[in-house]
Amino acid sequence: MKRMYAILFVILVAYGAVWGISWRQPIVISFSGFVDTLVFGVDPAASWHYDPGIDEVIPFVPPSGPHAFFRLNDPMNPFVTMLSVDIRRDARVRHIFKGFVGGSTGRARISWDPATIPAGQIRIGIGTETTEPTRWYDMHYNDHLEFDAPDWFWISCRPYSSGADHPPYLVFTYPQDGRRDVPPSAPVVVVLDDDETGINIHSIQMFVNDVDVTSSIETRRLLSGIQVIYKHSPFEYDSLMSIRVIAADIASFPHYLDTTFSFRTSIPAFSPQWEFPLFFVNITAHDTVTKCIYAAGAEGASQFFDSLDVAFPSFPAPEFEVFFKLSDPAYPFITALSRDTRPLDSDNLWVVDFQNSGTTLFASWISQIIPEGTRFYAAVADAESTITLWQNMATTSFMNVPIGKKFFVYKHVIDTVPPRVVASYPSFGEMGVNPWTNIIIALLDDRMGIDTNSISLVVDGVDVTADCEKFIRGDTAFVAYIPDTNFTPDHRIYWSVTASDTETPPNTLRYNGFFVVGDFPTPDWLVRIFVRNIPTHTLFSTVAFGADEAGTDGVDPGLDFMAPPPVMTLPRFVMRIPSSTGWDYLIQDIRNVDEDTIIWQLQCSNITHPFVLRWNIVGLPPADQLLWGITFTPGDTPAVWHNLRRTLGIRIDSSCVVFFKYIRYIPPTYCLSGHILLEGATDFSGTEVRILGTDFVDTTNRSGAFEICGIPDSSHIRVRIYHEGYYTKFHDAVVVGDIVLVDTLYLRRYQISGRVHLSDRPIGEWDGTIVTLDGSLTDTTSRNGAFRFDNVPYGEHSLSFVHAGYRDADTTIFLRANAFINVTLQKIIGDLFVRVLLEDGANLWGTRVMILGLDSAITDSSGWVRFRNVPYDTYTVVALRPGYQIVDTLIFFHSRSDTLVLHMMRKRGVIRGFVRVLPPDSPARTLVVLDRAESTYTDARGYYEFTRVLFGEHMLHFRKPLYQPLDTTVRHWEPGTLVVNDHISKIPLNSSRNHVVL
Repeated sequence: MKRMYAILFVILVAYGAVWGISWRQPIVISFSGFVDTLVFGVDPAASWHYDPGIDEVIPFVPPSGPHAFFRLNDPMNPFVTMLSVDIRRDARVRHIFKGFVGGSTGRARISWDPATIPAGQIRIGIGTETTEPTRWYDMHYNDHLEFDAPDWFWISCRPYSSGADHPPYLVFTYPQDGRRDVPPSAPVVVVLDDDETGINIHSIQMFVNDVDVTSSIETRRLLSGIQVIYKHSPFEYDSLMSIRVIAADIASFPHYLDTTFSFRTSIPAFSPQWEFPLFFVNITAHDTVTKCIYAAGAEGASQFFDSLDVAFPSFPAPEFEVFFKLSDPAYPFITALSRDTRPLDSDNLWVVDFQNSGTTLFASWISQIIPEGTRFYAAVADAESTITLWQNMATTSFMNVPIGKKFFVYKHVIDTVPPRVVASYPSFGEMGVNPWTNIIIALLDDRMGIDTNSISLVVDGVDVTADCEKFIRGDTAFVAYIPDTNFTPDHRIYWSVTASDTETPPNTLRYNGFFVVGDFPTPDWLVRIFVRNIPTHTLFSTVAFGADEAGTDGVDPGLDFMAPPPVMTLPRFVMRIPSSTGWDYLIQDIRNVDEDTIIWQLQCSNITHPFVLRWNIVGLPPADQLLWGITFTPGDTPAVWHNLRRTLGIRIDSSCVVFFKYIRYIPPTYCLSGHILLEGATDFSGTEVRILGTDFVDTTNRSGAFEICGIPDSSHIRVRIYHEGYYTKFHDAVVVGDIVLVDTLYLRRYQISGRVHLSDRPIGEWDGTIVTLDGSLTDTTSRNGAFRFDNVPYGEHSLSFVHAGYRDADTTIFLRANAFINVTLQKIIGDLFVRVLLEDGANLWGTRVMILGLDSAITDSSGWVRFRNVPYDTYTVVALRPGYQIVDTLIFFHSRSDTLVLHMMRKRGVIRGFVRVLPPDSPARTLVVLDRAESTYTDARGYYEFTRVLFGEHMLHFRKPLYQPLDTTVRHWEPGTLVVNDHISKIPLNSSRNHVVL
């Protein structure tokens, strides 16, 4: 019985060893023409160490040329250090895979397929062999990583699951399985998930009524799972649609989901053009309930109940319900809808209310199926009037709904029609236009309105937008341009206006027009009066007054325009001149511009209904006074004068005379003075202080003082303070008196950077050079020789470059901008003399002396050898000569000339062996003499040994009492031990001739 239990336990353990999650993830390394694939993953049969048959070892040791591998540190297999396939045990722990790319230098790239990265926290970064990366990249949302090789990369893998591996499963579908009123245009949306390895996006297939539509689906990775969307041309009405979905997980041996759901499309009478599902999840202490309602759009739909809406049934309390609120006087008993259909071509607001909410409530939607041509917004509030923030539903798909609040959905139909020009003055193509004309353009947008900030005007190729007045009257936007100078007579004037509406993104109008200027004298300035009817505000007539150097109080041909004969039954508005010449009335009256005071009279007669006089305020002469007054009795003068600049219009209800008075105003002038200091200077002279747009300029003296006078009153000025090598400053001010300005200019600061090349080293080994700026600031170059100094003041600076073993370099630059400097340091070299002496004083010629990694030479008869142009460095010097022991030594070479003396000893070895005696007897205490100079006795075994024997020919002498001595000559030429075994024989005794008996 115990044996059965033991067998069962072994079976269970073996099964558990291979039961779990298994996946493999390849990564491709591209580097210097080298392309290879490494694989990492997990497997229940794997361990934390090297697993033959699961892990794969790099087949060449050591690698040469560009290569890549995963590092393995396995005490149980110390000879296995590099893997091309690194598989770990299936466990919910953090696995660290350390990889190396090297064998050359250059840009390396690691790439992978994010769609096959398993579920979990799987990141990649660049670190060192022992230090983690400081920046990690999620491999689900990146497909490659580039870096400079050689270097180490780390992969941190923490799977979401381990143990049992199950197939993927279906989380959600839209339309829902079994639904029977789906609009034919509704997209198909499926959410799939897998709790262990995740879904392999490449494996997803979709069939609609057995037709493969996989090539038309869109996939998107969610926080949990994969969203699949199939957008299609409308299905047939009243048709059963069967949707089959196939998907696999990312396991080494994939598990498959193959599922089907179906729905029926609605009939035409009950089918909107689109619907947008809204999902609401209600969480209570006992369960979680999800409800779905639909906002929809259709042609002919209304804000009230119609056949395209779906009324909500009565509420069986106490269940959670969600619905659109409805208030329709025609159907007072229908107050809630589960599908609320609104007009297609207008903006709409849906109000969502709830019944029997739990402790937590949130809304969600599918942002990717928002109907084209619309923009949806969501908000949560007690009522529409209290909404403070609308959330764009295209940028998020989730919103919490506090208990007791309502949920609002606003649909905006995106406007795609740009604004249009409805009128222009002068009219498009108008001929004979006055040279002093203004340009006024009226613009209209039917839906969104015009963004006045977007309006720009170009006249004759010059952008005059900054000189224009832009304003709104009702729904119409106006742009008015009053030029500073007259247009050229007998010349075609082209203009181009650009304007956008307030849509996001805006729709933009670009409209071109022109008019032709007639041959008219041009007044210095002109005010045009527009006479408009009340209340329609339609234009009745225009009159004008102004001034010119050729103007007089009489009639000036070419400047003044005569009024046409009066029509007795119509109102008349004309300018009356002081001196009658037969032409008492004008519609344009130009006076002399040099007069200090001018008065114009506008006679208003036959007034049958109210009028209003208006003018363009930006057309009034600057810096002068223009007043107006009115009298109703002929011959009177106004008792009260009003400022024309501060008046919007003059109402005319009866016949009168309106006076306009011009009073030349000579404004006072003021001075701008002060001191400008300079950082780091004691002489503050040479700073230019200029008022931009004018001729006002002064330069500071040694103390930094300046003064500019004659600046007009109320001038808006911008003062520029400039000195070469210093940051320029600007000051804005309105001149209403003398201004004192004290300021300090600070030296401009730049960057000095560059690269220091080491003449004998490749790039990547140029680090360690100390770069000193102005004798105080230092920086040390990186591996590519780079250095940098920031915030370096303008002016002259010195740089020095020092690197051990290289000649120092110095330079001076005058810094006016960011500077980049390339410097090459030459390796410092010298001569190394080596003399080799021999132990036995033999001929010293013929010894080979080598500087490892550099050069070699043969000694002369005096034992000398000379190495020229040896760079300063640390070297190993080796001496070789047949029959002599090799000599090597480490030297630090750092002088123009240096001498090294080496002593070589003759090679030495060992002569040993055994001495045998015949007839057999104890060989102990046999005397062995080497070269008649060194002797020893054998031990009990007959063994003898001589150490440190010079190579060459030697004589061995063996002697033992009662035994015949033996001499032998041996040659010892090779390193090691020479074994010489020999035997000696006993001396034979002569036979006895006389026998004595004792």
